[in-house]
Amino acid sequence: MLSPRETEIATLVARGLTNRQIAVKLSIGEGTVRNNLSASLAKLGLVNRAELAVWITRNKPAQRGSIPDPDTRRDILFDIYR
Repeated sequence: MLSPRETEIATLVARGLTNRQIAVKLSIGEGTVRNNLSASLAKLGLVNRAELAVWITRNKPAQRGSIPDPDTRRDILFDIYR
């Protein structure tokens, strides 16, 4: 499950903010943003911020943190590259 901070950062990624913009908005360092993103990607079995943005957008708050099955990951990749 994503922590509240990881969820907040993932939501800002989905809105198109850069790591620097997220760091300024949340008053944290860029390295902290990178670390949180890395942790989120690892927890969810995703490989990049585009996949994370699609995942966070698709999932309701109660479902955030569940690990996507391979079919869901395939659907996320399809949405990104279509």
